[in-house]
Amino acid sequence: MKFGSGVLATGAAVLLLVPVVLLSACEKQNNSQTTHEKIAGGGHQRLRAVCADDIQKYCATAEKKQRCLRDNVDKLSEACKTALAERKGRKARANNASDDQ
Repeated sequence: MKFGSGVLATGAAVLLLVPVVLLSACEKQNNSQTTHEKIAGGGHQRLRAVCADDIQKYCATAEKKQRCLRDNVDKLSEACKTALAERKGRKARANNASDDQ
């Protein structure tokens, strides 16, 4: 049985492209996990992720995004308001803990 050069070229292309596709799929999954971890983890990254639309809408040109969000709290989405309040509560608890030491 003879293989033509077209069959060999196709086979070689498949062998070379399969690992590339698999690697890109793994990278995409890692990026989504990172985003999920940021949202779930709390802190500054969570606030940025949850409030991304509100930041774009109300604070795109502001130098201090968190201050801008606080100044526009009445306009924010409920999710962003909640994240902002949680962030403020965490900072207050951290400050109280450091004051106790």
